[in-house]
Amino acid sequence: EETRYGYDSKLLLSKTQVIRDYLEHAKAYDGYVKNVKYVVCEMMTNRRTPSNLSSFMPAEKFSRGQTIADVCKCTSIESLCNIWDVSRSSVDSLASQADSGKESVGAVDMHNYDDRYFLDPEALRKEQKEKDNGPGKETEMASACNDAFINSGRSIRGSDRILEKMGKRLPNSVSYNNQICAYVKNGNIDEALDLLSAVEAKCVETGNVAIRPNVSTYTLVIKALSKSKVNPQRTQDALDRIDALNDINNSDSLRIDVDCACYNAVMDAWGWSSAPDKVQRANKLFHRMLELYKSESNLQVKPNIVTLNSLLNACAFARVKGGEGHAAALLEVATNAFEMFANGEYGSANGLTYFTMLKIFSKFLPMNDDRTEKMKNTFYQCCENGCLDKKVFRQLEKGMPVNELKLLLGDGLSIGSAGNVRMDKHKKTIG
Repeated sequence: EETRYGYDSKLLLSKTQVIRDYLEHAKAYDGYVKNVKYVVCEMMTNRRTPSNLSSFMPAEKFSRGQTIADVCKCTSIESLCNIWDVSRSSVDSLASQADSGKESVGAVDMHNYDDRYFLDPEALRKEQKEKDNGPGKETEMASACNDAFINSGRSIRGSDRILEKMGKRLPNSVSYNNQICAYVKNGNIDEALDLLSAVEAKCVETGNVAIRPNVSTYTLVIKALSKSKVNPQRTQDALDRIDALNDINNSDSLRIDVDCACYNAVMDAWGWSSAPDKVQRANKLFHRMLELYKSESNLQVKPNIVTLNSLLNACAFARVKGGEGHAAALLEVATNAFEMFANGEYGSANGLTYFTMLKIFSKFLPMNDDRTEKMKNTFYQCCENGCLDKKVFRQLEKGMPVNELKLLLGDGLSIGSAGNVRMDKHKKTIG
């Protein structure tokens, strides 16, 4: 009688259906694949069920005979959706709702999930126990001392000495990362690069995963190089060394998958430089990101609106030395990238995007009907997406003939006796 409306009730949904519903939401809201795999595996088992109730839980057979091993083999949410027959239409419907209320978030908290948690829990538990009771505890305490020294704001040389004394106790990645961070914050970028190189060499030589630099380390160094306005090739080299290390290691445990923040920082370095080939270099990075993302080799490099704005910025401030042919090539790069973001797959354009596109049209197109039409269409898109601001108006003023501007803005625009243009935000501008 107690279980009449319990776990065997016909009112309950099947686990298969619950998992499908969860995957639809995970896909729509860009869930992190390792976290999603963990939740699906927990749903498939009864591990969390209280022991006095587990006997009432049915041993459910899933629709296609899916197993924990099948789920653990998946490397993306798309592959999870495939094995659970989640329809694309239902995901797209939810995604449109998600986009309307989605806020920008920072870097994802990538938990240290391990597939052995489900596939071989005993081995994982044993390894964790050995780690907790081993010499790593001394390293942990020494790292904590070093971190405290760094955060205290005292001389970085004291931190150097602590790290040097830790040498025999095998400092871990946290120790090295914090030391590199301290170098960067103090403006010692060369020292940060030297330490990074030394750690990379030791990691390859010993195969010690504990000291491996992680994504945060490289992102920190690359962003510091990008903001320092040094030769952009140094920033590019910092990114390229990751690919070189991955080629040497040939091991998933040592592989470093950078995210789009790293690529965006390198693109930004090229964009603000005076390098004659900066547009080509930034565009090559953009297409590399697309290639890695679409092939599912690295889903963390999915381009976003920062990527687009960095590429457009490189185009807008490029110097045209090759005549009309060079200008046309720059326009093609900018227009193709801009149109790629039109469907919202990689994010939505913002005010800076439209302002930069108008600047590119003004700079690289002669004053004719084609330029006017392109600028008007960009202005209309900007209005439809609610991204209109003062910078967009000012760029229109610089790039369009006054008579066309008057037709476009109506009563919102007035022309003084000296020919100066004035826009009144209190008057109707668009009919």
